[in-house]
Amino acid sequence: MLSYYFNLPKDIDRDFERNLRASFAIQRTAKAAFEPFEGYLQNAIAALEKKENIKASWKKVGSDNVAELRIIGGIFEMPKETLVQFEGGSLENAQIGEIVYGSRGEHKIVSITEKGYLFDVIPESKEKLFWNDEQHNFIILHPPKPEGTIIRDDPNRYIIYSENKGNIATRIPDNKLSSFIDFDNLTFENGTKLLASRNKLLSITLADSIDYEKKVVSNQIKFMIERPRKYSEDAFWIQLLELDDNTVEDIPGFSPLRYFFDDDITITDDKK
Repeated sequence: MLSYYFNLPKDIDRDFERNLRASFAIQRTAKAAFEPFEGYLQNAIAALEKKENIKASWKKVGSDNVAELRIIGGIFEMPKETLVQFEGGSLENAQIGEIVYGSRGEHKIVSITEKGYLFDVIPESKEKLFWNDEQHNFIILHPPKPEGTIIRDDPNRYIIYSENKGNIATRIPDNKLSSFIDFDNLTFENGTKLLASRNKLLSITLADSIDYEKKVVSNQIKFMIERPRKYSEDAFWIQLLELDDNTVEDIPGFSPLRYFFDDDITITDDKK
């Protein structure tokens, strides 16, 4: 290793003896500087090799005033389908994918229902439509407004809230409802604002525990404030406690409990 320091360029030219003495000095200085880091690495390696023997006790800690917003009814997605109905069933032999020619453009059949035909481009009401070289009379059936409260009115769909869970539209899963909720402006039915902070998804922390089992409203959507489900991650938390029988030579100043939070570890419970 000395040859490395001997061949390092110096600030001035030196003869062999002076270069040798300077190289020894640089070596000692470098060794003194690296010794603490080397000790740190040795301790870290020893701790990693023995971390599988880390033990801890735990106790349940309360998650005070944690609650879930449980929707009353549901939020549903209903597609807007403007259908074209032909008089006398004159297009009854047409197939999906075929083109109906119009005086103002082409119209491709996307789907066929009992009520009519869905085109990629909706024909205009005064347009003339031709199929198999014949003109066919038609009427346009605009989608009816759905039952319930319209939350969003997009070009191709309605998002509706309904207290009736039997709605025929597609229900949006509860874990995707957050975007429809203004968590900063949840109010009781009398208009009073709910004091709570948001956690994640539909979990909140109440400022006052008396608000459990009460109804709140956000963007015309009704929710019931309920305690977390039994197997919810918010149902309870645990605190890890160090044990005196941990024999790991750990890094000074660091708790051995930190290994419980590493990736790719296995935790076993002696009660199972």
